[in-house]
Amino acid sequence: AVHGTATDAYIANGLNYPDALAGGVVAGLNDAPLLITFPQCVPNVVVNELLDLSIHRLRVLGGPNSVSSAAQNLTLC
Repeated sequence: AVHGTATDAYIANGLNYPDALAGGVVAGLNDAPLLITFPQCVPNVVVNELLDLSIHRLRVLGGPNSVSSAAQNLTLC
């Protein structure tokens, strides 16, 4: 699906698949993109996608062990 008008996005740890697996369903139901990150930092391509989509709200899936506060704050890898 193309999410050119999405205002929300979801982010999940790509190394811990259960959060991303369950989050994919939620993101799909909300017509929002699910972006994959590392636990401690966010790849540049993810940040660029968030900026390109003009996302207003980022919903983090998983606890701080899955997506650290640095990654939640979009600290680049």
